[in-house]
Amino acid sequence: SPRFLVYDHPRGQSLGDDFRLLLSAVEVAVSLERRLVLPATMNCANSPAYEAMGMDSAFAGEGCTFDQFAGAGVFLREYNETVVEAGLQDNPWFRSLLRSAAKVRGRDVGAVLRDGGPRVLVLDDVLDAVEVLRSVLGSSTAEHMFKCRWLSWPARHMACRDEAWVERHAACQPASGQEACGVRGVNCCEVMNGWSEKLQVFTGQSWDLPCDCGINSCVELQPQATDNVPANYRCCQWVETTRATCHPVESQPEVNVEEDLSSYTSRILHAYHRGDPSVTPEILRGKCEQWQLRFGPQMGLATSLHDILNHCSWVVGSFLLSVGNSVRAAEWFRFILGVRRPVGVADPGFVTTSLLDDSFDSEGFQRYRLHHDLEQLAFLRERGPPPGVELSRVWLDEKLERYQALLQGYNSMADDRVIRGAFEAMRGVWGRAFA
Repeated sequence: SPRFLVYDHPRGQSLGDDFRLLLSAVEVAVSLERRLVLPATMNCANSPAYEAMGMDSAFAGEGCTFDQFAGAGVFLREYNETVVEAGLQDNPWFRSLLRSAAKVRGRDVGAVLRDGGPRVLVLDDVLDAVEVLRSVLGSSTAEHMFKCRWLSWPARHMACRDEAWVERHAACQPASGQEACGVRGVNCCEVMNGWSEKLQVFTGQSWDLPCDCGINSCVELQPQATDNVPANYRCCQWVETTRATCHPVESQPEVNVEEDLSSYTSRILHAYHRGDPSVTPEILRGKCEQWQLRFGPQMGLATSLHDILNHCSWVVGSFLLSVGNSVRAAEWFRFILGVRRPVGVADPGFVTTSLLDDSFDSEGFQRYRLHHDLEQLAFLRERGPPPGVELSRVWLDEKLERYQALLQGYNSMADDRVIRGAFEAMRGVWGRAFA
């Protein structure tokens, strides 16, 4: 059965002191092999929403919990085996355990290591306990448990960077020094569901907490120490060690695409349907890619390039067919097919055939493909390409000649080297969309 640790978390501390004390308590819990009950007495006044959202009156005299300052989801995923939510203390079963809890001073915690102690341990001074445990165990649990990484400001999720907002206001930006190296799982910039990502839009008050929650236990390495690391990586290390970890930092769009792009209420889909000249297929594709990179992970959608192209092809095409715009649908499908299977690119890296999975076009020789492409080229040579497609008769004649040479070699059972040579000459054309 689990054993728990409850500790005295003083009120009225700074943000950094609140979080440093919390991580110290996590370290003690791990050392004692107990589950830490998270505190409910963190200082509400440290939240940017304290006055802006009326917390100063609604929470008067009360304390706040971890999730009102930092993303709870990522924290609980990182330390799920070590912590339990603060609300457990209101549970009748846990209250019954508290009646038989042992209260221990931090400097006496060494005795608990020897005999294990009762189900619930109540600690008065976590910082004293950390010092005792480090001296007894001979090392800091923190340097092995807490990993450092670069904590980015979540630009993709900020409502004050959404297209509809930016049309009337300046796009918001992270404060100087807000992004920083911090403890993995503890990020005071990512407090979603109406807090950090929407506060400025709702109230005008920016969410300006440092991403590392003021802990300052991780530092960024200077460029000369990371010369062999790619430019888009940031390297961080725990202040008490020399061990560093480096992680890629993805680029962020200047403006976030509308959230409902994949829905029938999408402004940009309707603009393309109406024939708005400012919304070209290329622009629509770019917006759709941005949308999937932003929301895809939350919705279980893959974000590789061929998956994005497949999903965007389906979303836009389905919308246009649903509103009966076959002209725009044909234009869109012709464009997206040219992107997925471009002529003249030997290895585009994202040629696909299926909207259901990520199966790739075969780049190998197939007799049916040879006849298919020959018939397609002959049709285009006779009738001419459709409007808006630039394929000259000289280009078509050249490709027809190569295909016919390959067919002749295949039918005459020519030497394999001859056939392979003729086939190689058609890389970038074989199996592609001609029109």
